[in-house]
Amino acid sequence: MSSHGVAIIGAGMIGAAHAFGYRNNIPRFTEKLPGLRLAAVCDANKALASTMASTYGFEGVALDWKSVLVDESIGIISVCLPNFLHAEVTEAAIKAGKARPKCSTRSSPRPTKLGPSKSLTTSDRNLNYEDWFEHRRLRSASARKDP
Repeated sequence: MSSHGVAIIGAGMIGAAHAFGYRNNIPRFTEKLPGLRLAAVCDANKALASTMASTYGFEGVALDWKSVLVDESIGIISVCLPNFLHAEVTEAAIKAGKARPKCSTRSSPRPTKLGPSKSLTTSDRNLNYEDWFEHRRLRSASARKDP
């Protein structure tokens, strides 16, 4: 994937943490990922998305996560929604060909229409759903190898 626009879906506390991390670390990766940029913050609350975009230097705002997935200039997505909304958005991101959508979540104790937990799979070994941030310090997670 040659598109290196970064989008954050969800402008709450976790979205702001991801935005802060992207803003502060982009200079480390621009040589390896030409065109890496902060493209969009997406949230149903336009004021919240706009504030986060201007605070962290994102180029634009989207109100519908589906519009982010069809934007060919965006290739990197952080899904920062409430846990029960992760599966639908992440699965759609994988199907849209977005590079390794990132989610920070724990297994949701609340049942959803997908059931208590959902395993997302794809036939493309270069794409996967990663439940990485919350578990990054666990020995089993740090020893994990990509397929």
